Amino acid sequence: MLRTYLLAAWRSLTRNKIYALINLSGLSIGICACIIIYIVASYEFSFDDFHPAGNRIYRIGARIQEDVGNSFAAEGYGENIPPPALAACRQEIPGIEAISGFYPYPADVTIPAPAGASRVKTLVHIPSAQTIIADTAYFSVFHYDWLAGNPATALLHPFSIVLTAGQAARSDFCWTVTRVSTKTPSLPSGVTPPR
Repeated sequence: MLRTYLLAAWRSLTRNKIYALINLSGLSIGICACIIIYIVASYEFSFDDFHPAGNRIYRIGARIQEDVGNSFAAEGYGENIPPPALAACRQEIPGIEAISGFYPYPADVTIPAPAGASRVKTLVHIPSAQTIIADTAYFSVFHYDWLAGNPATALLHPFSIVLTAGQAARSDFCWTVTRVSTKTPSLPSGVTPPR
């Protein structure tokens, strides 16, 4: 029975070649489109799934226009908003439980060697994708497990830094004052496991 159906389908395909080509190409394009949409959607939904309240965290972007000195205004869409926008959002938008800003910041972190050593141990350059400047509410929005330190007090003091366990291990980390590339003394306030 199945052999009869396949034989009839094959005869139909050989008799109407252009019609069969159009149908098969449409079917293959449709299947490829479905597969691509599935791959893109699963990739987009895979971000930040380690946060317990990930479905309640939103990122705000901005459309910014600036005068570049001539008669034209440059306009762009960005993933960052200006820092004063955080205070405006806190005051103007009701119902926000917590809001936090963070901005990429490429930095070299140096940790002084223990007393008696003649050199300063330098961490490798940490790219801006791994180094951010954040405000005190950052750890109330984003959940991290902590190996040392307290998320409630980690960013209360200016120039506090939180390192991952890998960064701390590479630097023979001890609770000493460190220096960021701006030569500003920074106090390590916590260590989190790597993600």
